[in-house]
Amino acid sequence: MSFFRNTAVFMGSRTIYSLLVMLVGVLTARWLGVDERGHYAIFFALTGLLSNAINLGIAPSNTYFLNRENQPLDVIFSNSAIFVLGVAVVLATVCVGGAFFFPLSIGVGEDFAWGALWLGGVSIVIDIVFSGIVLGRQLYWLQSIAVIVNAVLLLLATLAILLFDGMLVWAIGLRVVALAIFALGLMLALWWQVRPLTFAPSLPVLRAQLGYGVKNWFQNLVGLVNYRGYLLGVGAFFGPAAAAYFSVAMLLVEATRFVPETVGTMLLPKLVSTEGREASAAFAARTARNTFFLAILTVAVLLLITPLLIVYVFGSDYEPSIVAAEIMLIGSLGGFFYQILTRYFSSEAKQRYTIYSALASLAVGGLLAVALVPTLGFSGAAIAFACGQLLSGGLMLYFFNRVTGVPIRQCLVIDRTDLEFFGNLIRRVARR
Repeated sequence: MSFFRNTAVFMGSRTIYSLLVMLVGVLTARWLGVDERGHYAIFFALTGLLSNAINLGIAPSNTYFLNRENQPLDVIFSNSAIFVLGVAVVLATVCVGGAFFFPLSIGVGEDFAWGALWLGGVSIVIDIVFSGIVLGRQLYWLQSIAVIVNAVLLLLATLAILLFDGMLVWAIGLRVVALAIFALGLMLALWWQVRPLTFAPSLPVLRAQLGYGVKNWFQNLVGLVNYRGYLLGVGAFFGPAAAAYFSVAMLLVEATRFVPETVGTMLLPKLVSTEGREASAAFAARTARNTFFLAILTVAVLLLITPLLIVYVFGSDYEPSIVAAEIMLIGSLGGFFYQILTRYFSSEAKQRYTIYSALASLAVGGLLAVALVPTLGFSGAAIAFACGQLLSGGLMLYFFNRVTGVPIRQCLVIDRTDLEFFGNLIRRVARR
């Protein structure tokens, strides 16, 4: 099956995932209320940051070493299991220490919060690490099924909170349990698919994996701080209500990211298995412009319906989110290039260009946030976010041009062959 056909299948599952996750966002916004929705969003932003801070980029490393370095699956799977065990121990130490020395005020008991943070963080790391093997083995059908199962579990966990009193505690607890069930299920499903396996860890290979992975880890961590950090900052300075408004705006941005995130997920395995740097660069450029074209259409539609969507779907209590959402949607256009081209630089072990872009974006966005947030509140954070995203996208295009020689225009403007591809795709879908 071709890359674009695989991507189309995976995008179908990601579409279902995005719709179900959006439904989870709507239900939690309506059922929890503004303040508790803010605490809920802050908790899972912290969980995402913590899990990404500790995974050390082992997932893209798994994909890279299975393809470019041709390491045996037994070794990569065994190294991943050892790594996850180490992460669980380190994260437990961090959370126990945090429970003693750092108050975590998110509307639930501190012991519960730190325990849920540990279980959620470990579960996300398991998902990330073994998804890297799934993609490295090009088991796209398994990844597609996993994405849908993950979303269904999250939705069921959300619906179940109606059965209990103390909605916030159950909303967090049940979602964390759903994450844990999914992570263990994915690991077992992968083992079942590739069995028999022998336990054959290799410390030299693991060190090499971490050496490659740390570069990806740092670029991803900076990128995530540059994305989720604004929500945490708004919550810290203005409280859970402002965080709730900002989180609803971010849900709409998430709706635009599923196309580039889906394509980017499939792109790294494709690029690391492509022979020749010119062919790899040309393919990355084609993927970038096609993704950008789809992303522009998505953003345009969302900009038109954002006021109605927020008021009538999330509820009139979230009307203050409208302006922030529109600003962030415009800025998200720059983030699409970061999502796509970072995979190209990772495939060539040139992650420094992604790091330069992310750090510059974080610095500019941070300075703008400091200047604008005191007077404009979370709308100031939205402006800072948008400017940072546009800057990161522009820098990624610049570095891609400098490294590959591919004109920037080829990453931006679709051509006749692209239109023919979209036309053929639409006709195939219509026939089915």
